Amino acid sequence: MKPVVIIDTFPNSREAYLILNDSIDSFKSMGYDVMLVSHMYIEQTTAKKCKYVIYDDNNKFLSRKHCPCFITYSQTFILRWHMVDMLFLYVGI
Repeated sequence: MKPVVIIDTFPNSREAYLILNDSIDSFKSMGYDVMLVSHMYIEQTTAKKCKYVIYDDNNKFLSRKHCPCFITYSQTFILRWHMVDMLFLYVGI
């Protein structure tokens, strides 16, 4: 089984979609499967690039107390990772 990169996204602009698609292509080129998680509609062309796509219309947020979050910014991406039993990495675009 390949490692999976989980991308938690809310692509609400054209620029966000460009960054999201570039990120998916980059992770796939490194040999990772990609799981996309979102609370909004994902374009079919983007969804078809991913091994897994999860859509959830329940946009409920966990408090930091229950899900500590660490964020790193650059001009081209936002990396947000959550410590949940040290097992999950979420990359947010």
